[in-house]
Amino acid sequence: QQIGMLLSRLDNLSQVLVWSESEVVDAQQPCSIDIIELPRVNLSFRAKRVEKIDGSVEHRLYSNDNDGLYISTSTNARDLVEKLLGSIDHFIVLQNEDNDLFVLIP
Repeated sequence: QQIGMLLSRLDNLSQVLVWSESEVVDAQQPCSIDIIELPRVNLSFRAKRVEKIDGSVEHRLYSNDNDGLYISTSTNARDLVEKLLGSIDHFIVLQNEDNDLFVLIP
């Protein structure tokens, strides 16, 4: 649900392609999300499991089009960018390993 809300800021969800490398036997079986494509806006993301220094694990969606950037899930980052952009609604915040923020507007 959170991924859908996030991606709807970039394009209509009916235009989003979600791919899994998991073998799926039936429709009720859970599977991983490995690649997300947004062909109309020419963007794609790949999922990556990242182990942080403190030992915690985080799942991130890295951009295939912007090397080293992943979708930020920080509400603080989103709030900061909303203050800068004002009334622009359709954007997502990307960040890098140094916690630098980038704005992606379709």
